[in-house]
Amino acid sequence: MAGRVGADRFAVLAPRSLLEEAALAEALSRGPAGARCAVRMGTCEAGPGSSAPGPADALERALLALRAAKSERRGPRVRRFSPAMLEEALLYQDALEGLGAAMASGGLRPAFQPVFECPSGRLAGAEALSRWGEPGAPGPGAYVPLLEEAGLAPAHDLHIVSLALDRLRAWIDADLPVVPVSANLARSTLLDPLLARRLEVLLRERRLPACLLHLEVSEEAWRLDPDQLRCALMRLQAAGFSVAVDDFGTASTSLSALEGAPVDVVKLDASLLRADPGCGAVVVGAAVRLVHELGMVVVAEGVEDTSQARFLEEAGADLLQGYLCSPPLDAEAFEGLLRDGGGGAERALCLERGRAEPT
Repeated sequence: MAGRVGADRFAVLAPRSLLEEAALAEALSRGPAGARCAVRMGTCEAGPGSSAPGPADALERALLALRAAKSERRGPRVRRFSPAMLEEALLYQDALEGLGAAMASGGLRPAFQPVFECPSGRLAGAEALSRWGEPGAPGPGAYVPLLEEAGLAPAHDLHIVSLALDRLRAWIDADLPVVPVSANLARSTLLDPLLARRLEVLLRERRLPACLLHLEVSEEAWRLDPDQLRCALMRLQAAGFSVAVDDFGTASTSLSALEGAPVDVVKLDASLLRADPGCGAVVVGAAVRLVHELGMVVVAEGVEDTSQARFLEEAGADLLQGYLCSPPLDAEAFEGLLRDGGGGAERALCLERGRAEPT
């Protein structure tokens, strides 16, 4: 017996003797005409006896196992239900409730990590990064995937963008020299056909131009769905937004795949800098040259030491972002950087590189 239980979820009820999980997952992954598709499976045994779950409970537990399999992109494709998954489900629900309350109360807010020109060290922009402000709260690497899984990523992304734009408006009203702010948007957010209109409303309400808001899509999202995202990014570019591919180098996407893409900026992931020094230098140098040939700007992320900064400068990177330059700052600290015209960070960068302080 088989049936559909969700948008992309199907259930199969079969005798245990016929259900060899790994073989079934492999068979299901083969589509028509030799095409391959990613299949994840969760399983749970049901049967007679007081300790065995009934059909409804078995389905619920199989779905919990499926969630575990989908959450581990590089883990096993098939997960069998275990009692620990029930505890994880309760923690998941508690976390979602806490996140919802945090968004409603302003507990989820942006931090701003500065981006600097290379080699001048002048402040060029900032990335708005989601932060949960409560003491002991998990970092975005833990809670953002929960929001995506629960379908709350669009609400979260627009919440962070709204607060970042509020700050931009306040800084302009205070006669501060502002710089563009970028925000990383989830795939589900980007695929909203009304996204450009929603962002335009947020900007219009704050009397801000689109050039002050840059939008980022992860390389992983681009790799999984380039055709749909291409259309979505074209709409955003047409509305005046600059578009960046973030974390480039983490998902094995070829730079040739970006040729003709509606992308203005490529952000090289920090993992490229941490690779084998010889091989990494060759890869980064080639990537910078190819991105420039495509007419795009190169941002190097995760710059942590002066040797990396020197190499990236020699390789021709346009912008640098990372803890060597500055960690993410709360809004008040970033405002102080703006009041200084970015000069404090500019002096720090030049001194780190052993140069004379700029005049």
